[in-house]
Amino acid sequence: MGIPHQWILALHYNEHNN
Repeated sequence: MGIPHQWILALHYNEHNN
């Protein structure tokens, strides 16, 4: 696991705010 939380947050936020 070498992915920053920002990436996951961005994905989730994008999915909800699309």
